[in-house]
Amino acid sequence: MGKRPTPAPGPTALQKKSVLFAVVSGVTLAGIGMGTGWVWPYFAAIPSLLMFCWQAYGKLLILHFLLQQGKHGIHGVLVTSDSPVWKDYIQENWLDRFGSHFIVLNASRRSQWRNSPATRLYFFFCPQEENYCPAVILLRGFRHPRVYRFFYAFRDHKHGNDTALLNLEEDLARELNRR
Repeated sequence: MGKRPTPAPGPTALQKKSVLFAVVSGVTLAGIGMGTGWVWPYFAAIPSLLMFCWQAYGKLLILHFLLQQGKHGIHGVLVTSDSPVWKDYIQENWLDRFGSHFIVLNASRRSQWRNSPATRLYFFFCPQEENYCPAVILLRGFRHPRVYRFFYAFRDHKHGNDTALLNLEEDLARELNRR
């Protein structure tokens, strides 16, 4: 198995289409149930309802974060750790450049994290998987945030290939300049 490429930030087209499909199919099934009097379409619409509720919860997390931190010029969450692969690089290159725009969380000290809007945003939009740290969750108003995952980019950087890391940093800087 080859190396995994660095993923592009933000929601994929498949994620966007799956939400749209779930909502349309749920409404259609509920309409069938109402029109025919059958009960089974309501049960078939339950997964769509659950997906809608999950998406609504994500929007509420964004709203809560924006109401609490947006007035301070905070645009998201930057998650790092004490890994020797990226710790010094992030401290030297990112914190001066991007640090004032983000709440910084250290994943190595996760047990000390409080239950805050920043941690809830991180756990919702950047669930624990291979490529969860370092990461940046950049809020874009009420839309789905752009999630920058840097693990694979730093893996390549460690082996002398800076292309993915520089591309992600450039895209992040461009998005921040739009604000």
